[in-house]
Amino acid sequence: MAVALDSSFYETLPKLEEVKKEEAEIAWLVYDLSPNTDERNNRTSYSLNRSRVVYTKFKKSLDTITSSRAGDVGKFVSQLQREVDKKLELPPTNRTLGNPLPDN
Repeated sequence: MAVALDSSFYETLPKLEEVKKEEAEIAWLVYDLSPNTDERNNRTSYSLNRSRVVYTKFKKSLDTITSSRAGDVGKFVSQLQREVDKKLELPPTNRTLGNPLPDN
């Protein structure tokens, strides 16, 4: 099996465990799009160039790509709070309200 993909997208994938070509079940064909400028006609065309081939096992690659790893919860909560604070018009006021119902 072969999978062709852009090098920028490939770089976002988790690190895949590579094997020898003879042992591979998948060949990842990694390509770049390169501009070719024709100065006489003031035009740019593009070439698709294979930058590398990565050989892997099928199940191992599938498991690696589909398994997510949880990050640091504290960092996530801090980032989430920063994003929420950006959306607020005023900084939040953390004050305790008194008893709204008078005692009888």
